[in-house]
Amino acid sequence: MYSSFLLFLYLLIPNHAIYISVVELNHDSETLESFLSVKVFTDDLQNVIRNFNPDFAKVSNELFVDANEKDISKYFSRHLTFTVNDRLEKMEFASSVLVSDVYFLNFKFNSKATWEKLEINADFFTEVFPDQSNVLTVKYNGEKYFARLTKSKPAYFINF
Repeated sequence: MYSSFLLFLYLLIPNHAIYISVVELNHDSETLESFLSVKVFTDDLQNVIRNFNPDFAKVSNELFVDANEKDISKYFSRHLTFTVNDRLEKMEFASSVLVSDVYFLNFKFNSKATWEKLEINADFFTEVFPDQSNVLTVKYNGEKYFARLTKSKPAYFINF
């Protein structure tokens, strides 16, 4: 009886009901380099890349990012964009780290100007997970800015 109750609870409760990622953007005003870290769940990234390219490399979590780096870079270049002073910045994939069931995807870009305004568009994963929230932190010249981006509100604007 007890095992039947546990099975019922297991089937009733979804395995992964929260769809959230964390995006951290740090800008070094001396070198004009910007570093971006995107923290996502392994299964979410794999599902999105499978949707993006059905011919993706099916490998273990440890090998997934390396084996699918081109698709991951292309996907994020379309779904996570940064415009500095009305100029679209091009991100480059730098590295990744797997910690438990989370990937830390690291990107960088060089901005050749002092930032006066920043526009961030982050609609990644929303085509597969409509309830996806992307929590954003921007660190610029000692100041921190925060936003929650969703399918209905994918953009955030900052004037410095």
